Amino acid sequence: MKRILRFVLLLLILPCNAAIYQSTDQDGNIIYADEPIGNNSRLLDIGTDKPTSTSSEESIQQNKSAQTSSIENTSLPHQDYVTFEVLSPKNQETVQNQTVIPIKVKIEPQLQAGDVLQIFVDDQAWGTPSPSTDLTLNNLGRGSHIIYIVIYDKKHVMVKKSFPITIFVHLASVNSINANKQ
Repeated sequence: MKRILRFVLLLLILPCNAAIYQSTDQDGNIIYADEPIGNNSRLLDIGTDKPTSTSSEESIQQNKSAQTSSIENTSLPHQDYVTFEVLSPKNQETVQNQTVIPIKVKIEPQLQAGDVLQIFVDDQAWGTPSPSTDLTLNNLGRGSHIIYIVIYDKKHVMVKKSFPITIFVHLASVNSINANKQ
């Protein structure tokens, strides 16, 4: 029962990223510790749950180098976006005879590495996600459209959504052009 309890406690400690050593005392009892005890200590490879045999000195060196590389590879935490808004077109703006509609977005702090912007038109993703704040809508049909932008992180998790705007697209009719020629 004590072995099971020790093992469960070991599993609870795992997220701490500390090295775990397993050794056996004179009476055959298994001992888990964060430092090697004697020459028969084995560093547990937490990822595969297989013990690896190493000397105490090697174990200490492996632990130190693992902690150092872990610190070096740690990226900065994701900062919250304070400002995220569509600058143009403006809400309730009418766009006339434009097949390409530029969309300008203001983001503070600036878009972080790995984050992308996705345009949504009438609740449907439009185009491909982009790391640029200068976006375009191509060949948007006539009528009123609700537009908003979503910021996705590198794991494609939504970070923030802009306030939706409504635009009105007016396009010249081919029929009205032909009627004026007659």
